[in-house]
Amino acid sequence: MSNLKPYPKYKPSGVEWLGDVPEGWETKKLSHWFDAYGSGTTPPNEADYSDSGTPWVTTGELRENTIFSTDKRVTQKAIASYSALKVHPADSLVIAMYGATVGRIGRLGIPATLNQACFAIHPNDLISLDLLEYWFQGFRDELITLATGAGQPNISGDKIKTLLVSAPIDSNEQSAIATFLDRETTRIDSLVEKKQRFIELLKEKRQALITDAVTGKFDVSTGKPYPAYKPSGVEWLGDVPECWGIKPFFAQTMERKEPNKGMIETNLLSLSYGRIVPKDINTDEGLLPASFETYQLIHPNDIVFRLTDLQNDKRSLRSAICKEKGIITSAYLAVRTSGFDADYLNYLMRSYDVMKVFYSMGGGMRQSMKFDDLKRLPLIVPSVREQTAIVTFLDGETTRIDSLMEKTEKSIELLKERRSALITAVVTGKIDVRDAA
Repeated sequence: MSNLKPYPKYKPSGVEWLGDVPEGWETKKLSHWFDAYGSGTTPPNEADYSDSGTPWVTTGELRENTIFSTDKRVTQKAIASYSALKVHPADSLVIAMYGATVGRIGRLGIPATLNQACFAIHPNDLISLDLLEYWFQGFRDELITLATGAGQPNISGDKIKTLLVSAPIDSNEQSAIATFLDRETTRIDSLVEKKQRFIELLKEKRQALITDAVTGKFDVSTGKPYPAYKPSGVEWLGDVPECWGIKPFFAQTMERKEPNKGMIETNLLSLSYGRIVPKDINTDEGLLPASFETYQLIHPNDIVFRLTDLQNDKRSLRSAICKEKGIITSAYLAVRTSGFDADYLNYLMRSYDVMKVFYSMGGGMRQSMKFDDLKRLPLIVPSVREQTAIVTFLDGETTRIDSLMEKTEKSIELLKERRSALITAVVTGKIDVRDAA
């Protein structure tokens, strides 16, 4: 990429944020590049939709992709009944105009209708939609800054039509730019996908390591299985090391019940993705300061569980260890350990969580549990010395894996930034890719 150079000559575009553009390029409103575009509407009646109807695109389906199918389809009668419900031709470029999706795009792989939050540009011979698609990717941030509205910021179709777009007049040059970007973005996307798969493998390895260590599949001091095993008496636990015990949850824990009466504590905490994290007590929406008196106090080394809605969100992490004193919603269960290493229990509960032990124990309309429901939960109990050794081992190994994941995530961000910068540089003519295509 370092061999790419600027165009030989440039001229002012007349657009401050665009700067100079190559000679042989034109800068004009989108409506001057295209003469066919439009939006859509949402038919109000259930009878307006049919599985055999015409595809109906919403902004949630615009993901820089080609759309061949949609969640909903509209009937021919609906298309005839609502004048705003137009059928847009295949290959049209569709842009999201509302909310968090502003600027997201997609291409129609089939003729389709749209809802009112989408805007379609029909293909023509004046400018390549392949090129324009990259232009919208490169300038999504510009579109977002143009969005207005307090509740749900949006950009109108009229505003999209006034956007100033710079592009080569020569159709061969347009094709060369699109071909170059297709190749380079595909290469970068492939690298990103490989790194994302690597992160998923690391996550799986991390969890498998935790589960194997806390269930005694190997001795952390040797890396090998224990000399002898015995049945745990629990089908889903299988065999455990012969020198380990099995005890009920209530024998090693006590429920923490300390209401925050008198607002004696203001350090607001929350359980999020397997971690206890701080929140700003002054900006917590929907709660007045008096409400926090109903919260419960938690202390370092308490284990916190979210045991509600067990029928939902199977992949969530429902337990975590507390590392600082604070308050947390009384909807959560907090326990303290008794003669048990809290960090070991945290790792053990994480393993149970991933095995969906809590999910399978739920009951009632909300599929929720309380401390009484956990009392008979079997805990694998190594000696305190071994618990400490397991924690030390897992702390070291998970830190190493987490560091590797963090480095990989940073490299993904750099690749995405490089992709975005490359698109912007090419569609604005800052580098000449005609011979590189």
